[in-house]
Amino acid sequence: MEKPDIPINEKERIEALKSYMILDSHVEKDFDDITKLASIICKVPIALISLIDSERQWFKSRIGLDVTETSREISFCGHAINHSEELFIISDSRKDSRFFDNPLVTGDPNVIFYAGSPLLDESGFVLGTLCVIDNHPKNLTEEQKLVLKYLSNQVVNLMKYRRNNLLLANENYILKRKSEILEETNFIAQVGGWEYDPKEDSLYWSAVTKDIYEVPSNYKPNKEEAFQFYDSDLIRNELESFFLSAIEAGSYWDSVAKIKTAKGNTKWVRTKGYPDFKDGKCIRLYGSFQDITNEFINREIIKNKEEQLSIILDSLEEVVWAVSLPDYKPLYTSKSFEKIYGRSVLEYYNNINIWKQVIHPDDMAYIEEFEKQIFFSQFAATSYRIVRPDGSYRWVENTTKIVKNNEGKPVYITGILKDITEKKEIEYELVHLKEIAEAASKAKSEFLANMSHEIRTPLNGVIGFSEMLMNSKLDSNQRRYMNIVNQSAHSLLDLINDILDFSKIEAGKMELSQEIVNRVDIIEQSIDLVKYKAIEKGLDLLVDIDYENFHNIEVDPIRLRQILVNLLSNAIKFTDKGEVEISSKILKDVQDENLIHIEFSVRDTGIGISQKDQEKILEVFSQADTTTSRKYGGSGLGLSISNNLLNLMNSKLLILSNLGKGSKFSFVIESKIFPDLEKPRESYANIKNVLIIERLEKSGKNIKNILSLYNITSELVLQGDSKLINFINPSEELNFDLIIVDQSVCFINKLFLANLLYSMNQNKKSIPIILLANSFNKVDLSGIESTTQKIITLTKPLTESFITNILDDISSNISNKQLKNLDKDKTIILDLTKVLIAEDNPVNLLLSKSMVKRILPNSSIEVATNGIEAIQKYESFLPDVILMDVQMPELNGLDATISIRKINKNNCIIIALTAGTTQGEEEKCMKAGMNDFLSKPIQIDILNSKILKWIRKL
Repeated sequence: MEKPDIPINEKERIEALKSYMILDSHVEKDFDDITKLASIICKVPIALISLIDSERQWFKSRIGLDVTETSREISFCGHAINHSEELFIISDSRKDSRFFDNPLVTGDPNVIFYAGSPLLDESGFVLGTLCVIDNHPKNLTEEQKLVLKYLSNQVVNLMKYRRNNLLLANENYILKRKSEILEETNFIAQVGGWEYDPKEDSLYWSAVTKDIYEVPSNYKPNKEEAFQFYDSDLIRNELESFFLSAIEAGSYWDSVAKIKTAKGNTKWVRTKGYPDFKDGKCIRLYGSFQDITNEFINREIIKNKEEQLSIILDSLEEVVWAVSLPDYKPLYTSKSFEKIYGRSVLEYYNNINIWKQVIHPDDMAYIEEFEKQIFFSQFAATSYRIVRPDGSYRWVENTTKIVKNNEGKPVYITGILKDITEKKEIEYELVHLKEIAEAASKAKSEFLANMSHEIRTPLNGVIGFSEMLMNSKLDSNQRRYMNIVNQSAHSLLDLINDILDFSKIEAGKMELSQEIVNRVDIIEQSIDLVKYKAIEKGLDLLVDIDYENFHNIEVDPIRLRQILVNLLSNAIKFTDKGEVEISSKILKDVQDENLIHIEFSVRDTGIGISQKDQEKILEVFSQADTTTSRKYGGSGLGLSISNNLLNLMNSKLLILSNLGKGSKFSFVIESKIFPDLEKPRESYANIKNVLIIERLEKSGKNIKNILSLYNITSELVLQGDSKLINFINPSEELNFDLIIVDQSVCFINKLFLANLLYSMNQNKKSIPIILLANSFNKVDLSGIESTTQKIITLTKPLTESFITNILDDISSNISNKQLKNLDKDKTIILDLTKVLIAEDNPVNLLLSKSMVKRILPNSSIEVATNGIEAIQKYESFLPDVILMDVQMPELNGLDATISIRKINKNNCIIIALTAGTTQGEEEKCMKAGMNDFLSKPIQIDILNSKILKWIRKL
């Protein structure tokens, strides 16, 4: 007899085997099912799952053999583990010099034939074998070998799954003390708890467990008495083995059994048990105890109904078939077989393999996988082509399942086969049509994107230069003509944007890009984009924001801003006098504490919408009536696009309107909260008290609310209030650190500002003054500029970021000259600011230079007409700010930015300028290393705010 060789990695292999915590474990049905299947498929009396440790081979599962282990020295599997890549097969051990005198051959169990498939784990260690044994010489077919190898892989997967469950039980199911058992939760769920101390031999039951056993609440259980409630000695012995295996081997169990309660009632219960180890020793067992009597009864009822349903299926027009296991004899085949296959049922009964013989050769690969899936998944479905006797092909769909008896043994395979030829022909046609439609959609999208870029580029010049001319010295006719040019260009731009968005939505290609953003910032950005339209019409633009909580939300910022700008633009367009108000509130109606609902709304005092027109206004190309379109213009796409975007956010646009009185558009979106990102606001040491003189109470309260966030007290006085006289009385002392005055007060009382300044000078007070304007008309400051008071002119509405910028500057004591020039259409003039403009279009290059010169009159400017030149100019010029066009020849703006960031990562502000409209354009720019993003056509006030924002940080 030849002893098996020891593998060179034996030490590591043994450690790997131990890590599975399976040696000497309890019998488990899942492993036994595999050995039974191996025995049936290979047609042998003995099948084993053999694990080889240092001294023995131990059988995790055995069929046809009584012993649980043998010595490793005489084991066939000891030889097999040295053949990790192939089956180890001994056809006749009596003729093999290694085994002819082996006691397992010469004595019981008379191993003549042996075939072992190695149990190879994911680390390459052979842990043992799945082997089949016969006491007669034998050979396996290629199919049997394949199945045996597949089954051995399943054994390894099952061992891995088992180990993971054990680790999960030890790591995640650590119970707290008895006092921490949540009795109230258990009562609701009707799941009891139990705990056993092996050292003290003491058993604890929760109140629910006692209720299930129907014992008194003061009953003190012990293990022996607890076992006596079970229905039979077999179950009691099984429970004892569960306890022993858990304590010694760390295994857990989940079992269902019948008990008789203290009151004599029969119940079905489910018991789960887990071990708790410390320093390698089991310190306790714990688990759950559940009454499943109703569930068990219902399960039996459902089972009977399923059997009845199987009988009903025999009457269907499809082919309903069944074959017995393991001999594959036909049990039933419906008459529809003859219609689909063109062959008689009798022909099928005489040759059961005919179903496979008529399959199209190209589909045989599906059948091989199909047959494997039937046995290992108990259910399988596939479709394939068959050849009829007349040579025609038919597509069929075959759905099968394995049916087991009450003992869990597979007894037959049943299935339904139906002709799906017509369905397949339709599918092929649909696929073809889909490909044509997708190609057309792609061509349309590319055309629209290219046309958008080509149209936006000249529009940038038209809009930019017309806005600059409008701010120059023009006579009334010239200003009116330029206003028409500018408005027409903006209308064309809005139409292009609407058509592009509508095209994306129509094609189903509009996707949201979720980001964590500040909702107040989004509102402020939206206001910046429309406030000058409101100023042109003399409208009051009001803000009502819940500033206190939840600034950071998860949303697509571009699309949210688009919706808000759309609603604000519509409100301004259809309002000739009065006000437009944007609001954002947090709604307290979400059950999940990690989610919030945010309501956004835009209200106006415009023309309003009738009830009849409200029903159609969200439709594509719809406006209230044709006269609206003629008077106010527009494509009729805006609200429809906004509503479609909201649908992608699981929201919708709500309309509340009265004809002639105004409208309110609102929507609610849901978001996670990000409390860790909420930054506390800082106080200003030298700004404690502010006087607010306002024409509108809502506007004044908005300023007052913002100041309160920074612990700044304020006094709000409305226009016409008798208190105003006190502030221009030299004898009255002004105890304020800042005064905010609505410019309208100064227009009504032209001496108010002069008297206020005189009063402060007389009291030797130097208090900064902010003049709030909601029109292009400015208060005449001639004769006042020589005073020592700091005067700042700002456009309404004041937002939080704008106020904090002013407070920062005042708090930092910047010079009077700088404060006087801090305006929305002016910025801090830095003599040393150097700007590089990278732009290939000559018109846009000239426009960008003109805008920069208007914003930063004393700046130095260099230009580049492609990306390579931009990099070279950066190295020689070392600019503070770069305006970078994205699409340029030679090297695009994205790659140029990446190269510049490699040269010097953070020493320059780069603002993207692009006429592109593709999804994710802004994200690409940020990823390349740019600081900000501007979409063409560029408006000077928005460029001004961007430059102001970043120059402050230089």
